[in-house]
Amino acid sequence: MKDFDVRQLNIMIDMINDYRSDVIELSDLIYNLEAILNCLEDRNLEWENQFRRYWANLEIVYAVSLTNEQSQFDSGDIALIRESLEKLTTIIKQRLNIN
Repeated sequence: MKDFDVRQLNIMIDMINDYRSDVIELSDLIYNLEAILNCLEDRNLEWENQFRRYWANLEIVYAVSLTNEQSQFDSGDIALIRESLEKLTTIIKQRLNIN
């Protein structure tokens, strides 16, 4: 894997941790994860599809909250966000060969 991609994948993990620490908003996380995904040089379509499946959960939760004019996520949304972040972290680390 190219050094550039390693740095970008590590930035993804940092951003997920920033969201978990309330440093950035979900909307920023969603946007930035997609932007980084799109700039990776070593393309792996199977991995990207898996990534997008979990990333899409975040986007859907956020879109529904906007549509419903919710100021906070409900417990179901929070559980889905947490699960998706765990899955994203796992597949990013797998791509980096980190356990």
